[in-house]
Amino acid sequence: NFLSSKYRHERFDLLAGANSSSRQRGDLIRDDVFQTLSGWLDHSPAESLIAISHKFLAHAADVGSLGSLRYSGIKLADVASTQRAIVRVERAITDLILYVSEWREVVPMPPLGMFQKLEFPYSPVGSIQDMDKAWDALSEERNKWCKGISDELLDQMTLDPAGNTHSA
Repeated sequence: NFLSSKYRHERFDLLAGANSSSRQRGDLIRDDVFQTLSGWLDHSPAESLIAISHKFLAHAADVGSLGSLRYSGIKLADVASTQRAIVRVERAITDLILYVSEWREVVPMPPLGMFQKLEFPYSPVGSIQDMDKAWDALSEERNKWCKGISDELLDQMTLDPAGNTHSA
């Protein structure tokens, strides 16, 4: 338990911008950590997807409420980019801030035979192997989204000899 506690304290010191020798009960996580997380979401296409959903899919918008917004469809790349931002923020909060340390993949393991019997009514024979390969490739790509979160949030922060936090 000592090593786990030591690690958690060191992580919190970086999040708070505190020095371990001057740590206090009232120390809080720096605002710029939350600004970085918010920026990850703000720089994703999430807002445009929400607007499209509200105006064209979930609610009936009239000409007046649409303004200059035109339905141009939804790009899967925008959905993936938004999902990536959400996953990274969730992992930062869960793993780094709350320190709920549990291993998990972004894409869960598919159920056995997930594409079984689709070749009969929907796709050519032999396509099941292609679908499995596509699933594996997308899973591998998406499971890499969690890499580097700690580096982006914490490792660029350094402490000077006085214990003050500086961005590298």
